[in-house]
This record gives sequence, C-alpha cells and structure tokens, in this order.
Amino acid sequence: MILWLASYPRSGNTFLRTLLFKCFGQATYSKYNDSSDIGKSASLANAVGHKNYPGAWDAFYDDAVKSEKLHIIKTHDAPPDDQKAIYVIRDATATVVSYYHYLERFSTYKADICDVIAGAVSFGDWSQHYHDWNPAQRPNTLLLKFEELTGDVAGSIKKIADFTGLDYGKDMPPDFSKLNEKFPEFFRSGSNTRNREELTEKELTFLQFMHGDLMQELGYSITAENNMSAVKSAIISQSEKLRKFRISPLSNLTNKVTRLSENFDARDRYADDLNMRLQIKAKKIEELAKLSARQGDELDRQRNEISGYRTKLQDLEQQLASNAASLAQTGSALESMKNKNRQLEQALAPNVGSILKLRALRYVLAERRRQKAAQKRTPNALG
Repeated sequence: MILWLASYPRSGNTFLRTLLFKCFGQATYSKYNDSSDIGKSASLANAVGHKNYPGAWDAFYDDAVKSEKLHIIKTHDAPPDDQKAIYVIRDATATVVSYYHYLERFSTYKADICDVIAGAVSFGDWSQHYHDWNPAQRPNTLLLKFEELTGDVAGSIKKIADFTGLDYGKDMPPDFSKLNEKFPEFFRSGSNTRNREELTEKELTFLQFMHGDLMQELGYSITAENNMSAVKSAIISQSEKLRKFRISPLSNLTNKVTRLSENFDARDRYADDLNMRLQIKAKKIEELAKLSARQGDELDRQRNEISGYRTKLQDLEQQLASNAASLAQTGSALESMKNKNRQLEQALAPNVGSILKLRALRYVLAERRRQKAAQKRTPNALG
C-alpha cells in the first residue's frame, strides 16, 4: 500500500515529509532515494525522516503496492497508479525561482529561470505537472497548498489526519525558520515574496503567459505586462532545450502563441468597446459633477436662509425675554396697587354707616325742598 507525496519540485514536499515524521512518527521514502541531497546528509535525512529503500525502484514499487504495510513515498513524476496521494502545490512564481536555485546547487545541468518556466528541466513545467495529477478531481487525493502547510500547520495536520487516518502525537510541528537556520542549503527562506522579487519583468511576463490561467484558477495572483515580444523571445531561447528534453511544452508554447495572436483582434475590439464605455461614463460623471455643483449652490442658499431664520429666532427669543421681564414688573406693580386698594377699603370700612346716613339725610332735605317749591307754585295756579 502506497501513499504518494506528489509535487512539482520545490513546492514543499520535503517540509511535508518533515511534518509527517515529526507529528505522525512516519518515516518516508523518496522514489529517487535523494542520493544527491537529502540522502547525502545524515543530519538532514534524520530531520526529514528520510529512509532509503533497498535494491532497484521497480522491485521496491511492486512490493510496496502489494504490501499491507503503508509506504509513504515522495515523487515528482506523473502518477503511475491510483494509489492514495497528497499533492502539494505552491505559487508558481516562488516555485520556479526556488527550483532554479536548487538546480544551481545540486545539479550539473545549468538552467536559467526561463528554462524552469518553460519546462526545459527535469519533471517538465509547473502547469503540466499539476494537470498530470489533476488533484482536484483525482480520487483519494488530498490537495494541500504550501502556503497553508507552512502558514496553518495545525489545520494542515488535521486535514492530513482526517485524510490518512494516521494518529498524530503531541510533538511540536517543524519550524521552517529553524530548518532554514540548520539546513540553509536545502531549506531556503520559504518566502514566496522574496522569490517573486527575483523575477525580472520579462520572466514574469513569460511565467504569466505559461501558467497564468492555472495560477488564477488556484487563487494565485500575478500581474505582468502583456508583452508578446518578450514571450516570443523566451520561447525561441527555450526551443532547443525543449527539443533536447523531448517534452511537450514546445508544442504547448506554439499553440499558446497561435491562440494569443488570434485573440489580439478580439482584444482590440474589446479595448475599443471598453474605451467607448469609459467615455460614456466620463460624460455621466461630468453631468453628475455639474448637478452636484448646482445642488451645492442650492444647499448653500438653504444654509444661508436657515442661518437667517436662526438669527431672527434669536432676536425673537431676546424680545420675548425682554417682554417677560416687563410683564413681571407690571405684575408686581398691579399686585402693589391691589394691596393699597385693600388697605384703603379697610380704612374706609368704619365710616361707611355715617356716609350712608349722610346720603339719606341729603335725600330727605332735597325732597322737602322739592315739596316746598311745589306748594309755592300751587296757590298761584288757583288765583
């Protein structure tokens, strides 16, 4: 029984092996026995949990497939069977740079970064390798990203445990920075950002042309100039090497160039249409700006009007306050007059009876005078 640890070179396969050894207690094999790097250093092999298989690969593979014991094996080749697999993918911009440096240190074959991008190296190119395994659709396959493997170790451990059914212990997971300190020749920085910064604009353009579609599909971003001359130059420089490796990227490149050329007219039409839409939007924005200016003037007028109302209201409030003060004073004066009137009434109360008698006496005297006057007139009338 086999559990494949599959990846394009420098995608985090060795870190995954270290994690399986450290957290799950599982030593792992490599299809290549890694005699030029990991297998060459006892301390590195012990840190990774690497062990060599005896004899030839074909014999070991046949025995592993038939065995009931689990054999965990690293590979960079295409899948030879339908055994379980964990496939590790990494941002292509970081992978090609890391693979380039690996070849500089551990290989006699001298390649440049464009060779790696084009696939003029062992194991071909990044996109084709992914499509060979097709981990998103392949049965019994767990797809792990290098970025989550190093950034969310606990979450990755759980995914591996759920997928494999292996028990994991309480040992601390591997620390990439410590691995870098101890084995810098193999574990570089592990930084996608640093790797990407090494790429020139031409290399980024070529990488986007070769692998941009798959990167976008997997959620990796890349932005480079759509420079067709740079792409053609890179393709021409890689042609002979691609023929030497007898691999498919040359035809893939030719097909991509043809499709890209056919799409230029469509892109030009799209650009013209987009430019027209932008002009229409610009006019709408200009109209909105004018409307906004008019609305701003109206708003200023209304603000000034409201300010005038506020001033008038403050004047009215002051006038009301003044009237209230005057009313309070008038009320006090009226109350004072009422008090004086009550005092006067109290003073006049004892003399009311005398005044009434005097008025009655005056009335009687007046009545008598009237009667006497009437009597005097009566005799004169009889005579």
